[in-house]
Amino acid sequence: MLDALIGVALIGFIMISCLYVFSEAINKMDDVKKETRAVFLAHSKMEELKAEIPIAATDGGDFGDLNPGYTWTSVSSQLQTSNFYILTQLKVDVLWQARGTQRDYYLQTIYLQRKK
Repeated sequence: MLDALIGVALIGFIMISCLYVFSEAINKMDDVKKETRAVFLAHSKMEELKAEIPIAATDGGDFGDLNPGYTWTSVSSQLQTSNFYILTQLKVDVLWQARGTQRDYYLQTIYLQRKK
């Protein structure tokens, strides 16, 4: 009788430990999914902003109904200009909430833009 009680208690302890590990794995997978989406959104917003001439010095917004909870800000500055080109520095920051804390991912680049 005592052997069965110890066996049941041991199995219960092992199952609780496994459930905790699976729960943490699911939370981490959700974090990775959200961060991957933020990386994609930052890249697409950066390419969108690089196509604009001239770029606003600071800008921001959200990504609409398809990506709720994600917002972005951008900061740009002209480093050097010539008759035909503009050397521009651009930083795009994407923000979102994950497990009660605000997370962010940013991209920064310097690129040469032809004047129109």
